[in-house]
Amino acid sequence: MDKTVSIPDDFTKYTGLRYKSLTPGASGEEFRDLILIPTLDSAESVTVILDGNISEYLPSFLEECFGGLIRIKRYTFDEFCRRVRIVSDLQPQLIEDIQYYVKKETDK
Repeated sequence: MDKTVSIPDDFTKYTGLRYKSLTPGASGEEFRDLILIPTLDSAESVTVILDGNISEYLPSFLEECFGGLIRIKRYTFDEFCRRVRIVSDLQPQLIEDIQYYVKKETDK
C-alpha cells in the first residue's frame, strides 16, 4: 500500500533547517522522525509531495530528511527509489538534489 505525504499540508509550509534545535517545528529532522519514518514503517511505499511550500527548501532540510533516512534505515539506493517517490512539478531540481543526497549516503 502506498501512502502520500505532503510536506506543506502534513508538516509545515515554512520549512527550516536541518535540526529541530535550530528550527523547532520546521526542521528536516522532525519531518523525517515524526512523519516520514512512521509512514514508511506502516506502508510499502510513500509519495512525498514538495509543492505548496511557502519558504524555500534549504539543502540542509532536504539532506536531513532523506540522507538522514538512509543513515537511520540503511536503505540501498534501489530500495529508497522503490519505497520513496518524490514529487515536485514546480521545482523538479529538488528531486535531483534529493537523489544526490541519498546516493551520497548509500555509497558510503
